[in-house]
Amino acid sequence: MVQSHFLAPEKELYLIHEYIADSKTIENQDSSLLAELLLTAAYPRHLNRIVHPFFFSPIKRRINMLKKINTIRFSYFRRIIVLPIVALLLLLFAFRNTEQLATAAAIENEYVVILDAGHGGHDHGVQSSGGEAEAELALELVRQIKAMNKNPLIRFELSRDKDEYVKLQDRTQFSVDRKANLFVSVHLNGSPDKERRGLEIYCPKEGSHGYIQSLPLASIVEQSLTGIFTSSAVKTRKKHSIWVLDKSMVPAILIESGYLSNAQDLGLFKSKKEEIAKGIIKGIEQYLAQQEKRVVQ
Repeated sequence: MVQSHFLAPEKELYLIHEYIADSKTIENQDSSLLAELLLTAAYPRHLNRIVHPFFFSPIKRRINMLKKINTIRFSYFRRIIVLPIVALLLLLFAFRNTEQLATAAAIENEYVVILDAGHGGHDHGVQSSGGEAEAELALELVRQIKAMNKNPLIRFELSRDKDEYVKLQDRTQFSVDRKANLFVSVHLNGSPDKERRGLEIYCPKEGSHGYIQSLPLASIVEQSLTGIFTSSAVKTRKKHSIWVLDKSMVPAILIESGYLSNAQDLGLFKSKKEEIAKGIIKGIEQYLAQQEKRVVQ
C-alpha cells in the first residue's frame, strides 16, 4: 500500500520550522553536508525495498528545500553579477551618444567667415573707467577666434587686423570681395548705468536681405555663450540702422561681448576671452552644420 505524502497541519507547521532552521544552518556552509547528516540520522541502516518510505518522507522534503535555498541564492548572485554589466552597457551607450553630439556640428563644405572688429584708429568706441578702448579689445577677440579655429573648412578673414579706421561701406564690400558666407561683427557695449551687464547679439532689421537667415545664427551663437555671461539677449533694431548688418548680403550678426562700462563684465571678458572665442566658433560651426542638413533634407 502506497503511503500518503500529506501531513497533518501541526506536522506541516513543525516541518516549516525545520525548513527555517535548515536555512540558518547552511548560511555559510555546504548544504550537501547537512543533507547527508539528515539521511544518516533518519536511516542508519541501508534498506533496499521496492517501495521505500523515504520517497514520501519529510526528510526528502527537507533535502529538496535545501536544494531550493541554494538555487535561490545562486539566482540572487547572478542578478548581482548582471548589475555591473548593465551599468557598463549604459555607460558605453552614453559615450556613444556623446560622440554623436560631438560630431553633430561636422560640416562638409568650405566657408569664409568675416570677423569684423568694431571701430579702430581714431574711433576708439566705448572706453572703460581705466581707459581701455573697445576697438582694441574687439581686435584682440577676433584675433583670438582666428587663432583658435581648428576647422580647416572654415576660413576666418579679418576686416581689419590692426588698429586702423575702416569705413562701414568698406567692411561690407570686404565681405563681398572675399565671397563670404557669414559676417560676424565683434564689439563691447557701454552704458551710463554701471550696473548694466550681459551679452547682447543683434540681427539685421526686419526686411533686410539677411534677416531671416541671421536669426538662427544669432540664436545658436547666443546659446553657445550663455554659460559665460550672466545674462544674454538677441535683439533687432527697428529705428536705428546697423549698417554692417542691414547692408550685408549674407547672414550677419553683431556681438556685444559684455559691457565695458561694467567692472564685472570687463573682468569676465579678460579672464574668459578664450572661452568666448571658443563659444563663437562653436556657434558658427553648429549654424553651418544645421544649414547643410536643411539643404540635404
